[in-house]
Amino acid sequence: MTRLLVALVVATLPLGACAESRPAPKPTAPAARPLTARSKLPANVVPLVPQHGIYAAGGGLTSTPWRVVVDDDANTLFAGASKTANAPSFGKLEKEQTQPLSPRNKDYFAKMTLNPASVVAYYLGNEATFTQPRSYQGLLEITHFHLFAMGILVLTMTHLLLFVPIANRHKAWIVSIAFTTALADEASGWLVRFVSPAFAYLKVTAFVGLEAVLAFMVGAVLWAIWTAQPNDYRSSAPDDDE
Repeated sequence: MTRLLVALVVATLPLGACAESRPAPKPTAPAARPLTARSKLPANVVPLVPQHGIYAAGGGLTSTPWRVVVDDDANTLFAGASKTANAPSFGKLEKEQTQPLSPRNKDYFAKMTLNPASVVAYYLGNEATFTQPRSYQGLLEITHFHLFAMGILVLTMTHLLLFVPIANRHKAWIVSIAFTTALADEASGWLVRFVSPAFAYLKVTAFVGLEAVLAFMVGAVLWAIWTAQPNDYRSSAPDDDE
């Protein structure tokens, strides 16, 4: 009986050695993305596309045109839109604004883009690029800093907006949107990581909305200063009761 057990053990050793000597599977190579050379872009779009950055535009026959351009070389963020449908997004837009690219903008676009897939890859990791999911501690540290910094920024800008002579109901909407998008921008990262990747759309929407409302408030305050508008902090706007 002892000889039989020894024979079985000896016979199984080569099988175990063979199983351990199998080569590890090769990592999957990232899928190749189709790239369009700058020379093949439409001539009226080429001047708008930065050498390093992001160009996003939309609009069509039934929707209004818009354009967002992040220029890493010029360190600027451009946003524009028109209310008139059936107009090209590469032309002159009714509302256009360019502002310096803030450190927060740079931090976002260095890690993610306006594509929700990049948001999912940042928070949940990507096997193709060997990136790990964001940790609970890492998200907590970022959120702790952002809540304080963005809270001060939004509070300051909304307070300055109260001096601008526009209808109080408009101020209430702008202030509400500013705080809502700021909170949604911070919360959506946690939701993508621990609830569902579908919240990546909320992350992109909240980020764009927050940047848009901040740009509007900066523009409104500068307009009020440059045109010497009356202080409307205590009095209501002329059309407030209309």
